[in-house]
Amino acid sequence: SYTGFITQQVRVKADQLVSILLVSANTNLDDVIVTGYSRQSKRNITGAFSTVSSDVVTQTPVGDVGSVLQGRVAGVSVDEQGGPGATSVVRIRGFGSNGNNDVLYVIDGVQVRGGSNLVNPNDIETITVLKDPSITALYGAQGGNGVIVITTKMGKKSAAPKLEYNTYSSFETPTKYPKSLTPQQYANAYWGYLKNSNLALSNQFYGSGATPVLPDYIIQRKGLPVLTAAEGSAAVNPALYNLSNYRILKTNKDGTDWFGALLDQSFSHNHQLTLSGATDKSSYSLGMGYLNNEGTLLGTYFTRYSIRVNTEFRPVKWLKIGENMQFSYTQGAGVSNGNHNPQGLIADLYRRSPLIPIYDITGNYSGPKDFADTKALHPGGNNPVLGQNTGRDNSKGYNAGVIGSAYVDIEPMKNLIFESKVGVQFYPYSYRLFIDTFPQNVYSAPYNQFTEGGGYSTDLRWTNKVSYDIKFKNIHSISAFAAY
Repeated sequence: SYTGFITQQVRVKADQLVSILLVSANTNLDDVIVTGYSRQSKRNITGAFSTVSSDVVTQTPVGDVGSVLQGRVAGVSVDEQGGPGATSVVRIRGFGSNGNNDVLYVIDGVQVRGGSNLVNPNDIETITVLKDPSITALYGAQGGNGVIVITTKMGKKSAAPKLEYNTYSSFETPTKYPKSLTPQQYANAYWGYLKNSNLALSNQFYGSGATPVLPDYIIQRKGLPVLTAAEGSAAVNPALYNLSNYRILKTNKDGTDWFGALLDQSFSHNHQLTLSGATDKSSYSLGMGYLNNEGTLLGTYFTRYSIRVNTEFRPVKWLKIGENMQFSYTQGAGVSNGNHNPQGLIADLYRRSPLIPIYDITGNYSGPKDFADTKALHPGGNNPVLGQNTGRDNSKGYNAGVIGSAYVDIEPMKNLIFESKVGVQFYPYSYRLFIDTFPQNVYSAPYNQFTEGGGYSTDLRWTNKVSYDIKFKNIHSISAFAAY
């Protein structure tokens, strides 16, 4: 086989001379490409475009349309944002402006901006990436950064009803993440700093002498300096413990694996049920999907429920009526943008002292409140295990989307078609946030807080188009259309 030629298989016998003639594969030039407002064969399109078939989409176990394109389309870069449910950043032929560079999605004729994770990839029939201004100009300024045209599945003509169930599951395991110094190595490094700086070998945490000694306990007192204590000291009597004023931490001399506490194996699974069929005068496709994507970062997840209904009817030869409607409902807790900077959660794990335990002596989460940050011992920011666990439980909400269109095609004479289409988008959302009082945290809330809210956005478009195609002697053709 070779690019542009038909793949051939030839059985070879012993001592046989084989002559193979490459046969040009021109049939794909007759494939119909959806460019949004029209359908054209490949041979008639002069602009730059690429297509991804449903077979490729089906074999790609991802939850986002952008991820399907990654590494498959020339001139298209896809930047994964990390975390379950995160929308990939898609750029066609780089950055075109200093402002918004988002591409325009057209789903069954409805123009959609962003939110590509609302679309179930299992419902997709084809993806066409329009790169050239000559074929994106129809969308005006909105198509300036490129256009991705998506058509969803429809019943095949004259096909018997077919019920399909597809599922997949996967595990993700973080590997080779950084291993921290042991507490003793941490203390020795600080002692080396003191020696190289000609400073006294003395510190409140590690004592005095040629070798630093790790403390057994650290005591955090409200408004007072941190204390250290040895095993058996009266200062570590559990009766003195108070979460707000007197927190007692038993140091972890073996070292707390903060990366291991925050990162773990995750499990994801996807289920898709599809019913489709067609007759000479109608076709239909009904799809229902469920995606549960757990993140490798503690407390992160993404779930999506989706329903799609596509129907088309041709009661008489000159009339066609149809609709494409899909609904999705998503919930999740992802990786916040703040975790992508040097002050974020992950970056803080590199600096956090392994001597500090995750929990204090009573099982409450440890925290940095009333714990001064020094070169000798960095307590870190708020306890990340506390933040991730309570964040998932205390922050709830949803995002939903209804994307659809209804259309009527009338063909009063051969090749002359009037089309009227109404496209609608409706995006409701809701959120609820509970903030608890954690006195061990820096900037702890003085009292419990509860916030809730919601809203929605809508988009309604009515498109009317008239088109006419004529072919002369099967050689020349003229196509024209006007739309409003």
